[in-house]
Parts: sequence; C-alpha cells; structure tokens
Amino acid sequence: MAKEYRESYTTDDIKRRIDYLKNRIDFAESKYEKLYFMELLRQEETKSNQVEEDETKADRTAMITKTDLTLEQLTQYDGSGGKPAYVAVDGIIYDVSREGSWGGGTHFGLYAGQDLTEQFSGCHQAGILKNLPIVGRLIK
Repeated sequence: MAKEYRESYTTDDIKRRIDYLKNRIDFAESKYEKLYFMELLRQEETKSNQVEEDETKADRTAMITKTDLTLEQLTQYDGSGGKPAYVAVDGIIYDVSREGSWGGGTHFGLYAGQDLTEQFSGCHQAGILKNLPIVGRLIK
C-alpha cells in the first residue's frame, strides 16, 4: 500500500500525475502550453522528491528500536579502547565506528560519545548521515 503524502497524495498518485504531465508536454499544441505543463511537472517532481525523503526518514526512524541512550550513557561510546564510536545528531544516535574520518573516535577536533547537533549543522548537510547505521535515540 502506498504511503500518504500530506492530505490526499500518495506516491502512486504523484507518479501517475508525473506520467500524465510528461504526456501532455509531448502533445502540447503551443510553446506556452508546453511551458505550463513543464512547470507543473517540475512541481510534481519536487513533491515526489519530498515524499521519497519523508518515506526514507520514516523508514529509518522506524528502524530505531535498538537502543535509546541518555547523554551520560552515550559518553561510554567514545571509540576509545576498542569501544564503538557513537554520535548523536538531532536526537538520533549514529554509529561512526567504521568511518575512516572518525578514526579513534575523533573527527577534526570533535569526539565521539557526544551530542554533536550544533557542530554538525555548522559544517555538514543532513544527507551525509543517511549512510550511517542508526543505533537508537538520544533520551533527554
């Protein structure tokens, strides 16, 4: 079953609308009609991308059933002495143990075992986190 987007859109609805608009572009009778349908297509593709991002985020959040840690518990996972290296960003705990740039639990002066939400937002985009394994949630 397709997941719903906002109020009434499902991913299947959006895909059908995109196909319909592509067809209308191919058979447009004037350049203005073609431009109109191209703009509608651009809007639908943007909507489709947002739906995919929302679904991916929901799927990844649903996977968070492993471990919920407090900030104090998170400090135990600093990557030292063979321990895993975990960092929290926006309430989600990620395992950075296998990331080469986090060797020894450090990354450009930052240390694993901490909530790095502020530091992360200052130098990275959210997409960089999508390939990291999710460990759980940070309990405040």
